[in-house]
Amino acid sequence: MTENERPKAGQQILNAAEKLVKYLYNNSKLNEPYYLQTPDIEVNYIATDSTRVLLKVSNSSMDINLEGVAETTDRELSLFSLTRMEYVLDQSFFKEENLSSAEMNSHVVTGMLGQRNYTDLPHPVKFTFQNKMNKTRGKQVICVYWKQDHWTREGCKSSRSNETHTECSCTHLSSFAVIMSTKPMQNNPILNIVEYVLVAVSLFFLGLAIITFICCHSDPRISTTSRLHLSICLFLAHFIFVTVERRSEMKVLCAVIAAVLHYLFLACFTWMSLEAVYLFLKVRNLKVIKPSRHQALRRRYQLLVGYGIPAIIVAVSAGVFPGGYGREDECWLTLERGFYWSALGPICFFITVNTILFIAIVWCIQSSLSELNADLSKIKDTRMMTFKCFVQFVILGCCWVLGFLTETLVFKIMFVIISSQQGMFIFIVYCLLNAEVRRKYRTWLGSNKKMFTLSRSSKDNTVAETDLQSYELQ
Repeated sequence: MTENERPKAGQQILNAAEKLVKYLYNNSKLNEPYYLQTPDIEVNYIATDSTRVLLKVSNSSMDINLEGVAETTDRELSLFSLTRMEYVLDQSFFKEENLSSAEMNSHVVTGMLGQRNYTDLPHPVKFTFQNKMNKTRGKQVICVYWKQDHWTREGCKSSRSNETHTECSCTHLSSFAVIMSTKPMQNNPILNIVEYVLVAVSLFFLGLAIITFICCHSDPRISTTSRLHLSICLFLAHFIFVTVERRSEMKVLCAVIAAVLHYLFLACFTWMSLEAVYLFLKVRNLKVIKPSRHQALRRRYQLLVGYGIPAIIVAVSAGVFPGGYGREDECWLTLERGFYWSALGPICFFITVNTILFIAIVWCIQSSLSELNADLSKIKDTRMMTFKCFVQFVILGCCWVLGFLTETLVFKIMFVIISSQQGMFIFIVYCLLNAEVRRKYRTWLGSNKKMFTLSRSSKDNTVAETDLQSYELQ
């Protein structure tokens, strides 16, 4: 058969198989399961009053929930597979842009309810296929159904997959199969280069910020606890992302890397929220919080919250689903069983908290401005606080809202640029725009310049004495 003849012939074969199954409906005993296997077809049929039914044929299964289906509907269910149908209706009839060369990776199976295929069901149907070829790193599986003369993914999606099996979730009954791309899907190389360059720049500024906060740690006029640990967590997370995040060949190592990244990013958001709380208290008081003996205790509580909450979340997540860490193409959280919500849920919570604190901070600033009137110095300080508050809001998670919209290239570029430059934002806002830190910089530069001058003078004197001694000897 030519390529143009195969879709028509394949559809005729599927129609003939459906007529055979309908014949079985009309000639079988009520509530008696029926199984038929020949060299050409395998059929599993049952008439039942149950709301949940699981049917299996070789290498495939169908799990259907009949709750909500009209009572007048015949409760006869069938699942059948035709031998070598995947070679008749092959991957050449699946046309989609941006798809690497593909291949049929399962048998073709057809699910039926009553005398027909249902186009709309109240609950998705789960089809599980055994992969003909093992799914390896960088390959993509696509769940498709046969629509008259071509394969389409409409109403079907891959809910989960591993090396040997693929699970498809579909909203209707028809003939289904799994297609797998045999070449890795290519990412945007320019965007990857830009991302790595920006992350490297962020690491540089985070390093400067960490050194600054460590050197200023003994100064009670500069708050460094939350900012220092936020910078450390961001530095480690970005460094791991650049160096080893995509090395998923070793599954155990990849799972460990994914768990560490999960912990670090949750710790970043926790420290972001603690910094937002500190900023809110500072704006409300409009003065630097004076250190006291109890300040050290509060710092200990900050450390307990900043690192304890992420540890609890990761421990519970790993205990509930140990296989949730590590994908086949990258070391991150898997999509299976909704495991990604162990990161997405807390992130949404912290973003909500930061948004509420941002609104409260702005309200406090506006109230303070109306009370200060002629005090120009405090008005200036308050305006600077407003600017820091706005930049702080961007740092404290506003940019992560774009992370939920990365399916669009524009939002993905914006997310990459803003999120990867958090290190530069932290250095500018907390170091360069902080008067106390700038004073420290001038002190350090002055001391280094003085030491350099003294060293240079001492060196010149030593050279002069050496020349004088040489002259006397001559």
